[in-house]
Amino acid sequence: MPPEPTTAVRGDADWRLAALLADHPDPGEAVAALSQAFRELSATAAQLRRAERRTRERLVQAQARAERQRGDLAAEIAWLRARLAGMEASTSWRLTAPLRALLTRLPGLAAGLRPPLRWLGWTLTGRLGPQLRRRRQLARWYRLVAGDALFDADWYRQEYPEVVAGGADPVLDYLTAGAAAGRNPGPGFSTRHYLDHNPDVAAAGVNPLVHYLEQGRDQGRPTAPAFQPRFSRDRDYDAWIQAHEAVDDAALERLRALVAALTARPVISLLLPIEEMDLASLERTVASVRGQLYPDWELCVALDPAADPAVVADLRRQADQDGRIRLAVGREARLPAALALAGGDHIARLDQGDALSPAALYWVAAELGDWPDTDALFSDEDTIDADGFRRDPNFKPDWNPALMLGQDAFARLGVFRRALVLAAGGYRPGFEGAEDHDLALRVAAVTGPDHIRHVPRVLYHRAARAVAGPGAWQAGRRAVEDHLVRLGRPGTVSPAGDGHYRVDYALTALPRVSIIIPTRNGLDLLRGCIDSLRTVSTYPDTEIIVVDNGSDEAATLEYLGDLAAAGAIRVLRDDGPFNYSRLNNRAADMATGDYLCLLNNDTVVITPDWLGHMMAHALQPDVGAVGAMLYYADDTIQHAGVVIGMGGVAGHVHRRLPRGQGGYFGRAALTQDVSAVTGACLLTRRSLYQELGGLNERALTVAFNDVDYCLRLRAAGYRVVWAATAELYHLESVSRGPDTDPAKQRRFAAEIDYMVERWADVMHADPCFNPNLDLQSTTPRLARQSRLSTSF
Repeated sequence: MPPEPTTAVRGDADWRLAALLADHPDPGEAVAALSQAFRELSATAAQLRRAERRTRERLVQAQARAERQRGDLAAEIAWLRARLAGMEASTSWRLTAPLRALLTRLPGLAAGLRPPLRWLGWTLTGRLGPQLRRRRQLARWYRLVAGDALFDADWYRQEYPEVVAGGADPVLDYLTAGAAAGRNPGPGFSTRHYLDHNPDVAAAGVNPLVHYLEQGRDQGRPTAPAFQPRFSRDRDYDAWIQAHEAVDDAALERLRALVAALTARPVISLLLPIEEMDLASLERTVASVRGQLYPDWELCVALDPAADPAVVADLRRQADQDGRIRLAVGREARLPAALALAGGDHIARLDQGDALSPAALYWVAAELGDWPDTDALFSDEDTIDADGFRRDPNFKPDWNPALMLGQDAFARLGVFRRALVLAAGGYRPGFEGAEDHDLALRVAAVTGPDHIRHVPRVLYHRAARAVAGPGAWQAGRRAVEDHLVRLGRPGTVSPAGDGHYRVDYALTALPRVSIIIPTRNGLDLLRGCIDSLRTVSTYPDTEIIVVDNGSDEAATLEYLGDLAAAGAIRVLRDDGPFNYSRLNNRAADMATGDYLCLLNNDTVVITPDWLGHMMAHALQPDVGAVGAMLYYADDTIQHAGVVIGMGGVAGHVHRRLPRGQGGYFGRAALTQDVSAVTGACLLTRRSLYQELGGLNERALTVAFNDVDYCLRLRAAGYRVVWAATAELYHLESVSRGPDTDPAKQRRFAAEIDYMVERWADVMHADPCFNPNLDLQSTTPRLARQSRLSTSF
């Protein structure tokens, strides 16, 4: 054993190494211990780097906010001082000094005399004519500005609440004081940018928006920084862009500081196969790469030797100017040729006409630095039209294995470790139009979900294009079919609408399912549920356990007795207070099935093989629970997955969407991983249910017990899947009635408190729901305030 170190040398690396070797004399054990120590040290270092970067980001943001506020206040103070100085130097101010002194002593009289005295003063000093002309001019400007879409009164009130708090007119404030103080009239016009880039307007002292509307628009003067596509024709998205993306010089400086502070700087190879000879769209794509704030990239361009000479010449000129641009001119397939040029640590794919956001590669590099074991990474994206306007932001969930079989939820900006791409075979011929989908599925098959990261920011702008033809869809279908083969899960792939895919798995086993139905009276509802199970449902091996929680209606008791006597159901009588968790747990103890299906008594089967569709997912060893598509009686969606934090604790996304509609980017119709599903129809392994202790019958007697169970499953490493093809009606707790009495409300409040405290880490960070989408709406829409830690 090494000697006991003194305090001064206890942390010395040599002593710690000697101590470790002494504890593990066997060389193999020593190597394993060293490897473990290195992994722990690497993890600690990564955590420290992340903490350091976040602290630095917060500091930069705080400094920028303070500087911006200081500038705004300084501008407003200067304007007020100038106005005050002019007023005090005027003749009318000197002539009316005795009268002002008198009115100060008589405030009531002052209020009534102020307007006529103002007019009298103007008359005596010869300023009445200019004042009347100014007021007529102001009235004309008011009509001009108020009637144009660039002035958004609602946005102005929200952006500058302190200015209009007293009921001031937003248009009048902007015309008389706001522009001088640097305030913007709306998300589509930057006051400071217009004045900075039009010194003649600034020198003339003209209101910038008035000048633009009267002259600048016809003269083609820019209204906002041109370093990135900024505006959308969608007012909501326009406001979101203004609030969450870098659009001014100060934000650019903050980002440059963050880029300079990066410690890990991977080289990212961007592959650009040229298929169309459109010089304008090519220039936009290349310009977006050369304009990246993160400099460690290379652009690998592949094109045909028969390409338009102007295109080839332009590319050669840019390659001569920038050594990071590489060209491959040949007859071989363009995408593999571009990949062959790549020498970076990671690769990403671009299409001609598309554009990267200016900070795209910074966010990629920052994520790779925080998570160095990342093998694949993807971002959110939107569409950009020929005029540079952005629309249709696709805010995605984190890595979602089930959703990836229905659509390419990875796509752009998709970044892959180059060595892993080469090991997986690169881009395969025969998958043109679905190369990204195919590659993402193949990479996912050779890495783990912990090595796939999502940057929830719009880093990629897709050019608006015609809908892909049937060839691309067929290529995507083959990619999904190949993936099912790799997973060893036979199934068929068919259209799901909007170019998406439906996967129907072949059941490799038919384990017994115990269907548990708690009830109290409500004969009509219960009979509808059980009749549909017995006459519509086709799954061959089930038992029905009805948990009768104190029914006292004769008809209900007779119905249950008859079914039990006929061997159609088993009845468990529980006359205690209603406790949904306890009722299901007691039934689970007596169940004989390998799987449990928790089912409400107010559900009715629609899809005959609903249980088979759910079982196909439940049989996967990494899946802990499966939910179904549930509709209200009017054929609108009641349940298409649960989002954590929605509505406060948990809510049903796409609620009330009409049946057959795809919802947000088709996700209301596609099977996918979710954080939780409703206990109104939930399938799970009985052994797993018992291992986790079932539903929480102490803290969650009525509400959120299903959500809590699913979150515990996910915490234990299991997935939760919502099966879009398993359809039932759900009348939503009709038999229990609303929680209106004070005792029920107190119980519900306590259950909310439990969930908020127990699951605080995911309450506003559901990995299956994007932080840029609103948690107060069950219909996916843009959040007014993103839940990301930083916004640029």
